[in-house]
Amino acid sequence: MKGNKVYVPTITVAIPTYNREQVLINTIQHVLAQGQPADEILVVDQTPEHESKVTRQLSRWHAEGAIRWLKQDVANLSAARNRALMEAKSDVVIFLDDDVVLSENFIRAHQESYDDGRTKLVAGQIIAADKPVHTGQIDDFELGFPLSHDRTAWIKNMGGGNFSVIRELAIEVGGFDQRFYRVAYREDSDFLFRFCTRYRCLAKYVPEASLVHLASLSGGCESRRAAFDPLACSGSVGEHYFTLKNVGVCKALGNFLYRVIRPRCGRFAARRPWLLPLMGIREMVAFLLAIMQVVQGRMLVAPLPETQYCD
Repeated sequence: MKGNKVYVPTITVAIPTYNREQVLINTIQHVLAQGQPADEILVVDQTPEHESKVTRQLSRWHAEGAIRWLKQDVANLSAARNRALMEAKSDVVIFLDDDVVLSENFIRAHQESYDDGRTKLVAGQIIAADKPVHTGQIDDFELGFPLSHDRTAWIKNMGGGNFSVIRELAIEVGGFDQRFYRVAYREDSDFLFRFCTRYRCLAKYVPEASLVHLASLSGGCESRRAAFDPLACSGSVGEHYFTLKNVGVCKALGNFLYRVIRPRCGRFAARRPWLLPLMGIREMVAFLLAIMQVVQGRMLVAPLPETQYCD
């Protein structure tokens, strides 16, 4: 509220995408079908080459002004988010994954969350296609908070596929750290922790701003394989880089030792126990790489080159 007048921010919906085809088109259609339309839709496209029918549809929407289709030559999720922040013309930017189904009043729920004067960042509800909404008591309002919960709360957590932020504040804090690469694990949490520290705030969790995340196996982050390969280490590098930068060296070391002893693994590795020692070695390598990243320093928002639009 500003005096007796309700603050109604303008809204940009930003969709970073990589190697997604029809599911990307479906996601954009869900955004276009909202009863409360976005003021603009940015598609930051890191895909080298789309299927011809997808290219035609994106080109048509871009020519009609329904979307702004921006080409990002180097695949990096944080860089794509920063591109969206710098290109957006609205007060608030909603970031979406490129494989989602939106609730009917999704944009309105994000927009109306800013009318209390306190809210600087909104975390929306993310429902997995094969899991129910979370209900009941909550013990952890930080990274353990279930982002499929059914009640509003002030939290220190968010999912990169469904959140919104006041654009100017996001840029002031430096945007997203481009040291996170490939699967970019924890890049959203790193942004959140820096943002909350800078502005002494929490994220407002709004379950009405709900979507279903389809978790399509094709495309996604720069390397989808790295999300499932038990020996790929970009996710572990992101975890250790995040803890070293945000929770302190002692806690980062404790987390590192825990992951060496009990490495995180999916069903693929769980069924092949001989991989577990190699995964412990992976954590050691990842921790050293994360230390190197800390020494190199953050890669935050920088002036962008002249906008390159897709044809």
